[in-house]
Amino acid sequence: MSKLFLNVFFSLEIRSKIKICSALALLGIIVFGNHLHNSLQFDSVLYVKNDVNLQNPEKIINWEFISKEYLSRGLTRITIATNAMLGKVNPFGYHLFNLTVHTLNAILVFFISLEAFRYFGLRYPVNQNSKASFVGFFTSVGFLCHPLQTESVVYIVSRSGLLAATIY
Repeated sequence: MSKLFLNVFFSLEIRSKIKICSALALLGIIVFGNHLHNSLQFDSVLYVKNDVNLQNPEKIINWEFISKEYLSRGLTRITIATNAMLGKVNPFGYHLFNLTVHTLNAILVFFISLEAFRYFGLRYPVNQNSKASFVGFFTSVGFLCHPLQTESVVYIVSRSGLLAATIY
């Protein structure tokens, strides 16, 4: 049923991109999913568990805070406060958010790679197993699975690096 749905409503190029994005999401879960039930570690204990402001996260999620604290990791603090509102200090939600943002970043790397190929005139027909999609996929896999990414995904406070990668 879902295959018929994809065939009817999406072109071959879009179906191929949906499959690649799904593969990246699955790979992200396989590689980093084992940390979802870990406890808070290192700075995360100080900045999440022991942070007095997170006991009333509504004080952080308002326009006054955003305007005053935006330049000092305000977005990171707002996302942590949102996690605190939804799940208190349960680490699962914090880890899930980091994993989701990291997987989203890997998907963005895939699309940026495709655009780089298009910009430099290296686009190949999709029906011939596009070299652009091949290179874009493996570039994003390298980004997704590289050991240097572990800190940003596993440590809650390193969320700022994930958010910076998403926005910039």
